[in-house]
Amino acid sequence: MSPDGLSVWVTNQGDGTVSRIATSDNTVTSITVGSGPLGVAVSPDGSSVWVTNNGAGTVSRIATSDNTVTPITVGSGPLGVAMSPDGSSVWVTNNNDGTVSRIIFPPQPPSNVTATPGDANATISWSAPTNTGGSPITGYSATASPGGKSCTTTTATSCTIVGLTNGTTYSVSVTATNAVGTSDPSAPVSVTLPIPATLAATGSDLMNPPWLAIALFGFGGGALLVSRRRKTQPHS
Repeated sequence: MSPDGLSVWVTNQGDGTVSRIATSDNTVTSITVGSGPLGVAVSPDGSSVWVTNNGAGTVSRIATSDNTVTPITVGSGPLGVAMSPDGSSVWVTNNNDGTVSRIIFPPQPPSNVTATPGDANATISWSAPTNTGGSPITGYSATASPGGKSCTTTTATSCTIVGLTNGTTYSVSVTATNAVGTSDPSAPVSVTLPIPATLAATGSDLMNPPWLAIALFGFGGGALLVSRRRKTQPHS
């Protein structure tokens, strides 16, 4: 049964299907899996159902959102199936060859992503995923859009994306990778790079500089500063 109690899952060994029964009205949906389905397990969050296909040497992963089936090869004669409490791995007993198969997944996306703007760059920080898919994280990648500029790390949870354009707003997301694959992108965050302040002389400043210097220029391009004084405004 699903964690929310809305669906019951039944394996039908004879015809290679799984029945999904809606507990609200007993509607039955038939889903084709592999040969000789026996064991069934539901993920802790209810997003997937796992079925052992005893005659095919596979496990079927059913996405509960749309009943899509993905087969995964395990050992010979898979029988029982269970998922770890944190949903990071699936364990399958293989009756014919006396083995146990452990199925691991890509990690969940990183969380708590922040972006700090700099001069033509942005420093991105994040928290490691709580569910690593049953395999250690081997790397992270932060990507800014538009432009696709990115930075990567192996274990560190921050990096700086360079080569960005000041005054532009970027959307940044982060992915995590393990031995199986790469996570979905994290929820994006926005960051706007500032336009650096510039100093410019006004017309009156150019015509009436507050400092006057008198220099004598000699041969060979040299110059000798003779006098330097502050220009004062006449009293009214």
